[in-house]
Order: sequence, then C-alpha cells, then structure tokens
Amino acid sequence: MRSGHDRDALGALLVLPPGRGPSAVGDDELRLRLFRALERYNREHATSSERLQRALVLGRPLSLDDGETTDKGYTNQRRVLERRADEVRRLFATPPDPDIFVLDNN
Repeated sequence: MRSGHDRDALGALLVLPPGRGPSAVGDDELRLRLFRALERYNREHATSSERLQRALVLGRPLSLDDGETTDKGYTNQRRVLERRADEVRRLFATPPDPDIFVLDNN
C-alpha cells in the first residue's frame, strides 16, 4: 500500500504473505529480494507521482476485525494509515531507521 498524502515523496507499507512474518524480514536474502523488487517497480514507474522513495515491511498482517481489510481481501487504505500512524512516521523519519528500505530515485 502506498503512503504519501501530504508528503514530498511516496512510501510503501509492505504486507508479507502468510508464513513470511516479520522475523523473515531479518533474512538478508529476503531483504535483498524485496529491495530489488522495489527497484524494478521504480524503473517501470518513472514519474514522481508513482516512484517510491521508502518502504517498510509491516510487523503484523492487516486486520479484518479492525477494518484494515475486508473479507473479500480489499484494503481500507484510510483505516490502515490511521491505525499504522506510528509505522508511517517511521517510514518518513530522518534519518531513516535500519528497517526502512531507502530507494535511490535518480
């Protein structure tokens, strides 16, 4: 999910599939694969309105009970951004913490 409203740049909150929880993000190979996928995304999305500058893997899945997702699998972006405000702050903090993927957008 992209995050960037009222920001100078776009960021992404990443949700890993089941079985790939936050402990897997510490895996250097997985982090490298995610980083390369984000770089590929940026190469294919050249405009500033689409290019990602930062990304963060969420530590817990989206919650149906809390209204972050629906039973059909749709994401309620507004609700996620409300409930995950701390993660959004981390995503755009300066300097970025080590868990943040920082992408070169040159």
